[in-house]
Amino acid sequence: MPLLKDTPILAYLDRDATVAFYQNLGFESNSKWDGYLMFSRDENIIHFGQDIKS
Repeated sequence: MPLLKDTPILAYLDRDATVAFYQNLGFESNSKWDGYLMFSRDENIIHFGQDIKS
């Protein structure tokens, strides 16, 4: 069943753990810029920015 469209922007603390977690949920990693991640699944895109407080 496809997900409904959504585009949240979240913070991450650990790049490798975040990539592994979302890929395990079936999301495709679209880019890995320094301090920024993007994942997609169906028509959904999730953006992540590195938490600069960590």
